[in-house]
Amino acid sequence: MFDPILLARAQARISEKKAAREARAARRHDEIHAAVPGIAAIEGQMRSGLLRAVRETFASGEKGESAMEACREHNLALRMKRSRMLTDHGYPADALDEAPDCLLCGDAGFTDGKPCFCLRQLYADMQLQSLDQRLDLLGQSFETFDLPIFSAEEDPLERESPRDRMKLLLEYCRKYTRRFGRDSANLLLRGGPGLGKTFLCACMAGEVAAGSHWVIYETAANAVALMEAEKFARDGVSGELAERLFACDLLLLDDLGAEFVTPFAQSALYQLLSARLSEHRPTIAATVLTEEELRRRYPPQMASRLESFELLPLFGEDLRRK
Repeated sequence: MFDPILLARAQARISEKKAAREARAARRHDEIHAAVPGIAAIEGQMRSGLLRAVRETFASGEKGESAMEACREHNLALRMKRSRMLTDHGYPADALDEAPDCLLCGDAGFTDGKPCFCLRQLYADMQLQSLDQRLDLLGQSFETFDLPIFSAEEDPLERESPRDRMKLLLEYCRKYTRRFGRDSANLLLRGGPGLGKTFLCACMAGEVAAGSHWVIYETAANAVALMEAEKFARDGVSGELAERLFACDLLLLDDLGAEFVTPFAQSALYQLLSARLSEHRPTIAATVLTEEELRRRYPPQMASRLESFELLPLFGEDLRRK
C-alpha cells in the first residue's frame, strides 16, 4: 500500500521532470530548425510518409503491408539523411530524437493503472528521505549497528549478557524485515532508556520502507496529538495525517507511555491499536515501562492489546551515559 500524500508528491515530481524535458526538447528543436537549413522539410516528409502508409494499410488490407514496409525503408533513408545534416552542423546524430526517462510508462508514472517501477522507486526514495529526517537512517541501520558497545558481562538475573541478548534481537529484526508482510507479528520493544530501542526501530523502518512498503514513525505523544487535531480539525489536513496512522503498512510507535495520561489519549491509542490489529497491519511499539507499569497506566483492554504483541526485551546500562 502507498501513502497517498507521498505518492501524489512523487507523481508530481515525475510530471515536473517530464515537462522540463519536453521544454528542453522544444527549445532544442527550434534552435536546430533555425540553424540547419532543410531539416524541417526532411521531418515533414517523414511525418507525411508515415500518415500515407497508415491510410493505405487501412484502405488496402494486405497490400497496405507492402506500403508500410516501403514507408519504413523510406523513413530510414530520411533519418540517415537527417543524422548526416545534424552532424555536419556540429550536433549529435540523435539530437532531435526525444526519449522519455522511463521507457516502460513514457514518464506517465503508471502502467495498466498501476504505479510504474519508476514511480515506485521514486516513492521509496522519498519515503526514506522523510523517515531519515526523523530517524537518521544513514547513521542508524543494521550495517552501522555496533554490537561491541553492549556489555559482554553476564547479568545474573537474565543469565546472559546485554551483548548476547542484542545479538539475538538484531538477527530476529533482520529476519522480520526480510519477510515483512500483512501477516508479520506486532512487536513490543521493552527496556530502559538508552538501550537501543529507537535504533532498532530505525533499522527496521529503513529496511521495510526500502521494499516500497508504507512506513510511518511517530512517538506515542505525537500520534495522540494528530488524532486529537483530527477531532477538532476543519481543514481536512489534520484528518488525513491522522488517517495515515491507521492505514500505513507498518507503524512504529515510539516512547509508548511517555504521552500525557488523559481519557482521550487512552481511548485514541486503544482505537488505533485495535483497528490495526483487526486489519492485520503490523505495529512496532517501544516503551520503557514494565509489564506491571503498562497495566497500571492503561485500561485492561489496552493492556490486553499490548500483551498480544511479541515481546523483545532489552536490558543493560544506559548507553548514552557511557
